[in-house]
Amino acid sequence: MPDGTSVGTATCRYSESEKLLSEALKVMAAGVSSNARLLGKRPPLLFRRARGSELTDVNGNRYIDYVMGMGPMILGHRPLTIETAIIESFETGQLFGGQSPLEAQLAAKIVDSVPCAELVRFTNTGTEADLLAVRLARAFTGRPRIIKFEGHYHGWGDGLAVNIRPPLAQAERRNAVQTQPESLGMTPSSYDDVIVLPWNDLDAIDACLNWQGQSVAGVIMEPVMCNNGVITPSPGYLEKVRELCTASGALLIFDEVITGFRLAPGGAQEKFGVTPDLAIFGKALAAGVPMGCVAGRADVMEMLTKGVMHGGTYSGNCTALSVGLATLEQTCTRGGQALKTLDAMGNQLIERLEESLKRHEIDGQVQGYGAHFGLFFAPPERRIQNLQDLRLVDRDAGDEFVARMLDAGVRVTNRASFFLSTAHTSSDIQDAADAADAILAEMARQKWAA
Repeated sequence: MPDGTSVGTATCRYSESEKLLSEALKVMAAGVSSNARLLGKRPPLLFRRARGSELTDVNGNRYIDYVMGMGPMILGHRPLTIETAIIESFETGQLFGGQSPLEAQLAAKIVDSVPCAELVRFTNTGTEADLLAVRLARAFTGRPRIIKFEGHYHGWGDGLAVNIRPPLAQAERRNAVQTQPESLGMTPSSYDDVIVLPWNDLDAIDACLNWQGQSVAGVIMEPVMCNNGVITPSPGYLEKVRELCTASGALLIFDEVITGFRLAPGGAQEKFGVTPDLAIFGKALAAGVPMGCVAGRADVMEMLTKGVMHGGTYSGNCTALSVGLATLEQTCTRGGQALKTLDAMGNQLIERLEESLKRHEIDGQVQGYGAHFGLFFAPPERRIQNLQDLRLVDRDAGDEFVARMLDAGVRVTNRASFFLSTAHTSSDIQDAADAADAILAEMARQKWAA
């Protein structure tokens, strides 16, 4: 088992990362390229190499990786099929400033796999795809307003970066959530037409669409809330929202940047049997190479030929297309068997975590699916359903668990969630479960999360 404790003492385990970070601070804003990497009780780590399910940091510490690049590395690190696809793409050319046959080939695979996909447009990132989906919804309906949900993340663009992680005290009002910008530098005019609602609350969206439905162009959501831990949709919720959108004329938009090509070949919409009008994909679409796309109804997507502007110098570049094709060949063929195997393996780890929580009498609940799940330190008798319920979560205990897992050589996200890959083995599951059990036992002795 990779174990950070095997290199250096506890005080110097991350010394090289701290040293290099201090150097980076001299030339890089905050020393990192994404603010999310600053979260947690341990310093942002710098990594030297990766292979399969394993990472090695600049101190030489090795980790079983359950972060997997925050989701993209669905095939693990440096799989041979992806390395081959990248090399072959260099042999044909990178960027033509024109079209490549690969574009239609990958689009056809997406159309074959994703229930809502009739036409596809490629982007470079999930954020770009979110912005395009919203623009398409407004253009198609002729309406200005977008409904989004507390705690859901749709990129860092000004038009949607609201109420992602507001102070929990502000997440108490029902049916009337005050819009809170996520960043300085955002002007109210950029999000004036965004309505924020609590998720998993049918009364809230029903009331909103009854009141303002004629002005709502689209309802955008993560079909599984993945950016504040992992929170699953309540039974019947997605189906009812689909009905309400159809009745009001608003488009239903699933942000499947995390769930797409991970929960199933057709994403969450396949898993739950609910088909949106538009869907956004990224991350596992191209196994670590930057790529996103919008897929959806032909009549909506055809607005791109009727006045909707979208451009991107690097959209549809050969490397991303080649990797996307190689990735979906692994995940979406043979009935999605690779994803089913991955999911079953993750479910084994979920069972072990639940057993440990119960055995050590720690208040906790595990939510999600084998491919992606999260641990909340909260009373198990009340399921966490939305951002408001996060008031029940002991975040200090969660931060402590994440830090101790890292020290034990198991890397999970700063939200105590786990991303599985096809590279994870039964030994990886056993080692992670054993490490978590020992940590939870110690936390119980120290009266954490009791």
